[in-house]
Amino acid sequence: PISKLVQRLVALPNLESSAVGEELAGEIAKTMASYHVPSQNLVFAARDGCSVNDVCTATLKGPIFKCSNLFGSLCHSHNGHNTGLALLDPPVQRDEDNKKLPPRITFPFLKRWQKAYTPTCVSHKASVAFEEITGEKDKKGMGTVRWKAKFENIFQKHTIGWPRIKEWAERLVDEGLCAKSAPKISTLLNHPGQYLWLVVEVTFYIAVCQPLCELTTRCEGDGQLSPIAYDIINDVVLERFRSGFDWIWANQNLMDAIDNLKNYQEAQPESDIDVKIADAKKVYEDALEKARIGPTGNYKRPKKNVVHLAQPLRAAAQAKYAAERLILVEQLKKESDAALDVYTNFMSKSTPATVEEIQKKLISYAELAFKYFIDKYTTGPFVDSMELFKLSRIVNPNFAKSCSTSCSISSF
Repeated sequence: PISKLVQRLVALPNLESSAVGEELAGEIAKTMASYHVPSQNLVFAARDGCSVNDVCTATLKGPIFKCSNLFGSLCHSHNGHNTGLALLDPPVQRDEDNKKLPPRITFPFLKRWQKAYTPTCVSHKASVAFEEITGEKDKKGMGTVRWKAKFENIFQKHTIGWPRIKEWAERLVDEGLCAKSAPKISTLLNHPGQYLWLVVEVTFYIAVCQPLCELTTRCEGDGQLSPIAYDIINDVVLERFRSGFDWIWANQNLMDAIDNLKNYQEAQPESDIDVKIADAKKVYEDALEKARIGPTGNYKRPKKNVVHLAQPLRAAAQAKYAAERLILVEQLKKESDAALDVYTNFMSKSTPATVEEIQKKLISYAELAFKYFIDKYTTGPFVDSMELFKLSRIVNPNFAKSCSTSCSISSF
């Protein structure tokens, strides 16, 4: 049987302050009542994983509001966002004895670029120079927690072309702007080995991330209520990730970048640099893990226990502790950044590698993020909602291009 799906956008009343979970459940129930929607007809809640929404969903399903058919689903857009973050900060891995493995090093040259570039975002004069040279406003977003904003930033630099970005960096150096960061950018882009590795990593990163970017855009907010949500999640991302990496190697720009790197390496004189690369990698792994763990000893806790102090002294003691701990955090980050610089300097001089060896290294950058995404739809919190989306797939996708379109759907 065929049924008609009609979608309406209903806004909850604006609140002067954030509502706790129980209050939010009450607002939803009140809105349902105003539209004469029975509680058992509330069947699906798409939401992010914050505690307020958890409490709200549980309250709606409870004995007061009796939304017994309600199924709560975490936001698929957020999952795409978290997967994008996992590319640069992979999940912690453990061995068969549940011991933590060394952190996976991914995209070291891209990270070095971001570390050097980010400080320029706060410079107005650097932004003016960027627009004069490239004809575009410099996309910001590096200071936000939103992964997509950071992706769009690096995507802009790549599509503009690195020769013009190099010209911009050299202008900053010539005019004495961004005195700490601009020389680092210029050095990175003018060293052939480092530059070619950067182009390879960025091209690979963009190829991997474009499906995630489409997912986070089209399934944001009420986007996952669209009858084409299953196709977006499954066909655009999930099946690609499950299939391996052949779809990425089909990207000719990436293969050209890999060939350019390989040809450069083959033209370099023989050396014993690989031993130094391995040693520098171990130092960077250790520094990265220390930065991830944070301060230890007396400064291990994010906040100091000050209950033993008189009330007037507590705020000052807490502030002093926070300032001292921040100094240690920054020192660990500086040590990690310095180790990254040494590692990438050696890596840019590596001995010749075949295309397959370069591809293997790139796979190691992305495979943990792929696994993170796939696991969410295999045994994780998105299994049931994906089955629901599959059952409500539209018969003809030409009838629905957005979540605001009415269309015929197959019956549950």
